[in-house]
Amino acid sequence: MAAAATNSSVKLAAIGPSILSSMFKWLGWGALCLAAAAFGLIAWALVAEEADRRRRQAAVARRKREQRLRRRQRRRMMSSLRDAPYEQVVAAGLVRNLCVICRAEYEGGETCSFLPRCTHTFHKHCIAAWLRHHTTCPICSATVARPDIYDDTHGSVGVA
Repeated sequence: MAAAATNSSVKLAAIGPSILSSMFKWLGWGALCLAAAAFGLIAWALVAEEADRRRRQAAVARRKREQRLRRRQRRRMMSSLRDAPYEQVVAAGLVRNLCVICRAEYEGGETCSFLPRCTHTFHKHCIAAWLRHHTTCPICSATVARPDIYDDTHGSVGVA
């Protein structure tokens, strides 16, 4: 056993201090490279997380803008409806016997609403509920829009 111990010390002595310092230098550079790679990965993860956060914020802002735009469009659609008493609408010849949304007949004294572009007539509460979810006429699919987009003669159809 003593021969084995002396044999290993001879091998270490044969390596010499310059080779050992060179090996430690390489180990030091390797550790430094490993630390730089870890730092780079952490920095990349932080940048990716920040980019993801900004993307989510932009998506939320875009949804809010779209919701505001839809609310504004619905208000414009609702303001474009023309209202008239049932008797005046019948006298102008613009009404059918029943509202196609609720399938109920019109009664005297009711206020009817008609769309400015196609002049189809509905109960006021029926068309208001319809326009919360749609942007077109339930009968002819004409787009409902503000009356100032069209000429005044088409928007006023002779009913006060």
